[in-house]
Amino acid sequence: MSRVMRFIPKKLRHALFRKSVSVDFQNSSDVIFKIAETLEELEQAFKLIYQVHLQKKLVGLNSSEMKLSKIHALPTTKVLISLKNKEVVSVLCLSLESQLRTECEEHFDLSSLKVHNKCFVEVSSFVYDPHAVEDFRTYLFPLCILGLELNKSFFK
Repeated sequence: MSRVMRFIPKKLRHALFRKSVSVDFQNSSDVIFKIAETLEELEQAFKLIYQVHLQKKLVGLNSSEMKLSKIHALPTTKVLISLKNKEVVSVLCLSLESQLRTECEEHFDLSSLKVHNKCFVEVSSFVYDPHAVEDFRTYLFPLCILGLELNKSFFK
């Protein structure tokens, strides 16, 4: 199939791919995809980010056992979570462009994107609890689609 796809024009190929992807938001009665709203959900999310980053040696020990940055305090940052049995098992943080520089802008020059007055969204984190999630894609795709829908409504 991939050999055939090479000969299809890129625009059509991408459209076919998008139409072939379907996500079942109700894939399980015990999984909920949503924006973190409560203090408990946010704490669980930032603790999960910290635990995964600590395991990967991306952060050092800290007393709060949470991974936060200045971007997370902005109203333009959304923390999307999946809950399984009321526990946060995956997190996707999206930072919309704002007056503060995103983490990506700390390392890369994004001025060429801003020339055309395009708004952009940075995925600042995607983590999942490997003990609770068998296949991360089951959680990543619904969170990404939720993020896309959120951004469509935000930029209207």
